[in-house]
Amino acid sequence: MRHSLHGFALTVIGLTLLGTGCTVTQDGSPRSTAKPTSETTRPGPANRYGAPSVSNPLDATKFLTQPCAALSTTQLTSLNLTAQGEADTTSAIARNVGPGCIWQNSSTAYTLGLTFMVGNKNGLADFYRGHQDGRFKGYWIETTVDDYPAVYENSTDNRKTGECDLAIGISDTLTFRTRVQSRDGEKSCDQTKQAASLILQTLKTGG
Repeated sequence: MRHSLHGFALTVIGLTLLGTGCTVTQDGSPRSTAKPTSETTRPGPANRYGAPSVSNPLDATKFLTQPCAALSTTQLTSLNLTAQGEADTTSAIARNVGPGCIWQNSSTAYTLGLTFMVGNKNGLADFYRGHQDGRFKGYWIETTVDDYPAVYENSTDNRKTGECDLAIGISDTLTFRTRVQSRDGEKSCDQTKQAASLILQTLKTGG
């Protein structure tokens, strides 16, 4: 399962390092390619690239060290997933992109991945900047999840084969991202939104 979580995070590591003057080598370690950049070209309070602000920010601090706690046993049962997820809080991906968890049901070929995108210091604004830069050529669909701004996005479109990604802003500085891989084709987007809603419930109550 770790290989799957690693691959899930790699799909966004380039976005995470956007504007930081870093790229990623094949082993996942950042290397500097810094060039002078004016502050006005970076996402921030004065330039959110069209990203909505989060009116009711949530504190995810507790879950950054235990990301699998973002879904309770009852919630996982409702998703037909095992209560035993696999967390990643120490790898190079976790350090550069953010901590995450992956849950799998091997009998139904259903996988749910979660990453708290702490490497994106400007929350959804980093995604919106990436969109303007053409990084999400596969699909880009703005939406909301329980009144929190969100966007379905990926650089490639694998929705017909049951893979869908969703980024949800929980503050103006933090986004979490869910991915579903299933046998259900484009319904995987409904599944990733359902999972994101349950994660928001947990964040609202503090777990």
